Order: sequence, then structure tokens, then C-alpha cells
Amino acid sequence: MTDVLIITPSEVLDFVGVTEKIEEQYLRPHIRNCMQLELRSLLGTPLFNSLVDAVADDLVTGATETLLEQVKPMLSYYVMAAAYYDLSYKVTRKGILRQLDDGAEAPSDAMIAMKAQQQRDLATSFANDLIEWLDIHSDEYELYRSDDTTSISKRTGSPIFTGYNKKTKRF
Repeated sequence: MTDVLIITPSEVLDFVGVTEKIEEQYLRPHIRNCMQLELRSLLGTPLFNSLVDAVADDLVTGATETLLEQVKPMLSYYVMAAAYYDLSYKVTRKGILRQLDDGAEAPSDAMIAMKAQQQRDLATSFANDLIEWLDIHSDEYELYRSDDTTSISKRTGSPIFTGYNKKTKRF
């Protein structure tokens, strides 16, 4: 597993519109995991490794830069979906604790789950956009799923309609 992150925690927060500063240490593990679990399976290992190597070597130009810009929205929403619970709960030597702020009210677990699902649904929409974009530009990205003989289909999100679709304006 790579320690190279193709998106920074601050970029994640900018994409999803989080106004509060969240410390990088809370987002970095989620970025790394979502890169491996979501992005690698979507791009295929060769293109994924090529993208990570380009970022690691600071050689992001041309088609690689364009691909990176296409990947960042999807990855940002997957990261936030994964991070929602960890931002509310902390694992300490005394067990799992819920972090409460004096000036705020803690949401219910159901509300946290709903917000996480909304983020996953948005990530899925961006993933589908990325799949479609890569299919159109496949001649520029010869490594796209070159290690896989099966075709990739669009991803599905929540079975619950959240009102988000391809035509929805994204902020």
C-alpha cells in the first residue's frame, strides 16, 4: 500500500465544502484507503500505479494532470463518507469515545449514517462520470483497466433516491 496521496486533506475539504478545519491526521488514512479500495479498482492497477508514481515523482503534466482533476471529486466524497464516523468517535486506550464540543450538539448515529450515505451517493455519481469520461478518452489512457478483461459497469449507490443525478449542479 502506498503512502503517496494523490489528493491533500485540504483539497478534500474544499471539494465537499466543509467549513471547519479538520486536522490532516484524521483524513489521511481515509484518503489512502479510498485510493486503494475505490480508485484502484476503478482505474485498474496499471493506470492507478502510473498516476501514483507521477504524483510521487512530481511529474504530473498533460494527460496525467487531466486524469487527476477528474479523479479528485470522486475521491473527495468517498473520503468524507468514510470519515464521518471517525470524526465523531475516537478510539483511545480507554475504548471508543464520542467527541463532544461544548458549543455543538452531537448528531444521532442515524443522522451520521444518512450524511455518510449522501457522500457515498455523490461519490458514486462522480465515479460514474469518471468511468464515462475514461471510456471516451480511452485512447489517451491505454493503461485504463489494461490488466482486466472484464468490462466495468457503472456503480450504484444507495437504493434510496437522494435527489442527486448527473444533471445536478455540483458545488
